[in-house]
Amino acid sequence: MNMPTLHRFFSDIWLEVTQPVIQKTSQRSMFSLVKALLCFTLLALGLTAGSAYAQVTNSPITLAKTWVNGFPGETVTGDITGGTGTPTSTSSTAPGAAVMIATGAGDSGTTITISETFTTPANAVNYNFSLVCNGNVTASQPTRSGGVVSATFTMPAAAVTCTFTNSRRSTDLYLSKIWYTGNSGDTMTATTTGGTNNATLTSQFNGTNNQIDSSALALVYAGDTITIPDEAFTSGSQANYTSQMSCIIAQSAEPIAPGDDGKRASGDSAKAVASQLITVLPNYQTINCTFYNTLKPVAAPATPVPTLGGWSLMLLSLMLLGLGSGLVRRGRGF
Repeated sequence: MNMPTLHRFFSDIWLEVTQPVIQKTSQRSMFSLVKALLCFTLLALGLTAGSAYAQVTNSPITLAKTWVNGFPGETVTGDITGGTGTPTSTSSTAPGAAVMIATGAGDSGTTITISETFTTPANAVNYNFSLVCNGNVTASQPTRSGGVVSATFTMPAAAVTCTFTNSRRSTDLYLSKIWYTGNSGDTMTATTTGGTNNATLTSQFNGTNNQIDSSALALVYAGDTITIPDEAFTSGSQANYTSQMSCIIAQSAEPIAPGDDGKRASGDSAKAVASQLITVLPNYQTINCTFYNTLKPVAAPATPVPTLGGWSLMLLSLMLLGLGSGLVRRGRGF
């Protein structure tokens, strides 16, 4: 019953009840009139409120999924619980475009839970999560338990679409070079491989000991496996140097809180690794790999051994020949 019809209904009742009373106006009848007016007013308000807040049933629910720098092949499956009927579920694989991963329905006023489940549960820690719902729906902050990310909202009297966004955690990678000593003009280069982005360093020794050069920052992501190459000399020879390479990784305290939006926890630390193969973990803040070179000392020249020239050999031969002849004559008694 709409509002104009409702008002006409109460107006007709009001006239039927109050007309006789008005015709016999007295103090008692006026009191009854006031009571009747109050009762009908409260009744009208109740009916109007009930009409405004009547439950709406089976409004559609859609759960969508987007990836930001998702690891290729990463897969999640969506789900909706707390609604009416049987929801449908499907999956989304990175790095694909936004897709629907679940549909369902719900009655207004009920609590709906939406979730996504990682096919490889251990990989969920590599991501930050956010959730946006349309209209005036305010969902809870997504939380992670193992490989399941979930959130809740109160179903309105209208259709709802919510979208989970998974953003892979990232860190900065860069290469450095320290020339403790060197030959001016000697040049080296190195480029990492395996990262979503890779770092390249080119460094030329300028003649000043303890020279330090660094590459630009390369943004790499959790799950990337980085290979740190051997340095290659494009000028000069690495054989002239004593060489070493090591990496320093700054990392945040573990464990990482579910739903972490990239803020780092207290208790940060650093670790040194000599490996040339580094798998990026979600709590890494920076990765710096440094090549160290020290020029080998130049060996002192060997002391030359005196040699006999041609005339010296001839004279020595004559002397030996004469000595031999003398010994022969003595032996014969001459």
